[in-house]
Amino acid sequence: MPSVSGENYFGDINLNQVYIINISPHQIENDIIGWTSHPSNFPKINQTSIEDGGPTSSYYSIYTDGSKTEDGVGAAFCVYEGTRVVKEWSEKLQSYNTVYQAELTAANEAAKYASEQDNSTTIVIHIDNQATIISSANPRTPNAIARNINKILLQHPNIQLSWIKAHVGYEGNEYADKLAKQATERSDSTHTIEYPKSHVKRLLKDSMLQAWQTEWTNGTTGRIVHDVIPTVKQRLTPWKREDFLFFTGHGPFGQFRKRFRLLQSPNCACGMYGSPIHYVTECHLTSSWHLKKPAPQNETLWYKSVAANVQ
Repeated sequence: MPSVSGENYFGDINLNQVYIINISPHQIENDIIGWTSHPSNFPKINQTSIEDGGPTSSYYSIYTDGSKTEDGVGAAFCVYEGTRVVKEWSEKLQSYNTVYQAELTAANEAAKYASEQDNSTTIVIHIDNQATIISSANPRTPNAIARNINKILLQHPNIQLSWIKAHVGYEGNEYADKLAKQATERSDSTHTIEYPKSHVKRLLKDSMLQAWQTEWTNGTTGRIVHDVIPTVKQRLTPWKREDFLFFTGHGPFGQFRKRFRLLQSPNCACGMYGSPIHYVTECHLTSSWHLKKPAPQNETLWYKSVAANVQ
């Protein structure tokens, strides 16, 4: 059996072909265990909120957002002093990144920017994703980006994270959303973070299905079933026991029993060749169950038609 060369690659091994996913382990987002700091240190209660904080709970406000469209993934934040925008930031992420990663990235960049400002000024970072706030407030969060936000909150008690309801007309939130969507339309990705596990799982699944499909298409057994179901799928086919016996031919049929030397002849008791289609179309011993026998050139379509009959 062939093997994947090199230990830093994921692959799905097929009997005839190796499908390699060229992603090394250090490029994949990994969970981090332990505390971000001593357990006695944690963000103050008023530093995080998952209740709608409204559009302007502080004179100095930052709005963040992440977006994923057909063009790509973008993250952005905008800074307001009163009603005036004084800072904008946006970057395009890789197409494999998730919206959650984009939301975390935007919040992290906003927190880093806030940490560089005057510590005596209360700065509220408005985030329209509650999961980002919950993860950032958790001193044992397994996410590396959320851990960095948590550390910033510990070092800068003047920075607050507040949830804001999305797409209800809040100016700052709408503007951050606009910046994030504009970032997705850029020609190149300027910000790189690790592959999400969900993306790697999808690649592995696609690789497995591709290998399975190749083996099913090029195989030599089960061709009747292949003609009926040519495409592999993970969802089970809703066949009854009788359906499996008929379409696989693995049942009380003369040709099957002769194959395993349970009978000396493959013929039916009526004297004709005992194939599954014989019993359902022409055997006089099963005439009450007969279906109309197809012409040889129409057998494949006939099998598909029978398989599609839900009765």
